[in-house]
Amino acid sequence: MSSNDDTMTYQNLRRNLPEQPMMPTAPIYVSVPPVDNLPEYRREEMVPLCASPSLDAKKRLRIEAEIKKAQLRREQLVKERQIMEEEFKAKEMLLNAELELVQLENNSVNSVSAQDQVLKLKTRGLNANSRIERPVELPKPLGLEQLSVLDFLSIRQLVSSAVDESYEVVAPENVVILRANMSFGFANVAMHGMRRVIKVDMFDNEVNELVNLSAGATTFMELYVNGELAALIRREPTFFKPLLMLHNSQGKPVLKIKGPSSGSNRNVFSVQTIAKVKIGAIDKSPVHVGPGYVQGNHTVVKFPLDLDVRFKAAIIASSFLIMTQETAKLRKRKVRAAILNATAQNTSN
Repeated sequence: MSSNDDTMTYQNLRRNLPEQPMMPTAPIYVSVPPVDNLPEYRREEMVPLCASPSLDAKKRLRIEAEIKKAQLRREQLVKERQIMEEEFKAKEMLLNAELELVQLENNSVNSVSAQDQVLKLKTRGLNANSRIERPVELPKPLGLEQLSVLDFLSIRQLVSSAVDESYEVVAPENVVILRANMSFGFANVAMHGMRRVIKVDMFDNEVNELVNLSAGATTFMELYVNGELAALIRREPTFFKPLLMLHNSQGKPVLKIKGPSSGSNRNVFSVQTIAKVKIGAIDKSPVHVGPGYVQGNHTVVKFPLDLDVRFKAAIIASSFLIMTQETAKLRKRKVRAAILNATAQNTSN
């Protein structure tokens, strides 16, 4: 057992240690941003991770619409090309048939065999023509297409000092579909001598010459529509009522245009069938711009909607042949002015 001097107990050690005050530890500060300075996020600015910010939805829809439109246009072009190819094949077959027909006519020795060949060629041509179905038939000119869907129109005369006359054929809503030029001249007709000739030419908005009418040179006035003889117009001699007869290209009467009784103040002409059934009318009313002065005629034409477009054109052309008292006065005034101008020019020369 050790002595007291050598023994160091915990109590002695604590007693011998100098009592030093404990240094206070430095406080630790944590910087916390104030609540007011925290960034704010709006809901519309938050983009989900699955969304693709590179392609906008509206732009994608617009691109899809353009692609679909281009596809539809391509399909339409393909259909148009097929229609044109079928038309070309049919025309080529018809042309070959005509060429063979000409060769047979020039080289035929036996008339019977030649006639048989002609019948074969005609049958072949008809078969080629029948291959063109209704939806594929050649389109009509613009003016005839517009005229085929109308049952009512008006004709207004354009003001001009020239002897020749100009007209506009106007559809409802003041849409001009045809323009007509009416010229006057003279022709030497056998057994009749010099006769005045009236010529009417009508054009559509695409400058297609659709209707041609020549009146005065023969008994029948020939009406051509799109280059083909469509109708024959004859002015019948009557005592009380003016009468125009419309025949088809074979000379068969189809329609008649009957005017009012002589002395009547009305300028309404009735369009009738051969059985005297009224199907339309031509109303020619004067347009006055001052006391005693007539500017021209304003004509209203009515016909059935399903009437053949060729006879619609014939009725319109016939309206130019109807001369009222106002029309006669206006034409005399123009002719007199033209004669005075020509005389003045000759005198000055």
